[in-house]
Amino acid sequence: RIEPMLRRALARRDWAGGAFLSWAVGGAERFRGRLGASERAFIQSELLARRARDGIGRGYALFGLGGVTRIRGKLAESARWYALAARQFRGTDDLFAQAYAQCGLANALRQLGRLKEAQRRVCVMLLIDRSQSMYGPRIAATKRAAVAFINQLAPEDLVGVGASYTGIYLK
Repeated sequence: RIEPMLRRALARRDWAGGAFLSWAVGGAERFRGRLGASERAFIQSELLARRARDGIGRGYALFGLGGVTRIRGKLAESARWYALAARQFRGTDDLFAQAYAQCGLANALRQLGRLKEAQRRVCVMLLIDRSQSMYGPRIAATKRAAVAFINQLAPEDLVGVGASYTGIYLK
């Protein structure tokens, strides 16, 4: 169980560890359908991460809050949490977190009926097959297509590029 580990981390004043464990509790409670408990755990995670000066942990706690409040129908609050997460990850090299924050925010905005604002947010990951079967003209055409696609995006859009050989390598 996570709760005894969380109590021990808090007793040791391990704020970053407590933030992670609270985040794990929030996720578990969400999947159990106990949304109030989930929201409380994510709030605790965010507070502990802030106390630990753990920006990444705080950002992931904000994701949890954005998701659980959206499920609970608190759409404006969800949009606010996702916007805070987006600010938290701006300027980092965590492309997954940047895209996740923007996509969560866009979903909340769409559900609020703020379609024009939501439509301005494009979040996409391109996964390029770099296996042996793609060498030569195939990979050259794929690269040209990816560049053409990216050039059509607006400055506020978010794109990540990954390469797959036998696994996935993100850039």
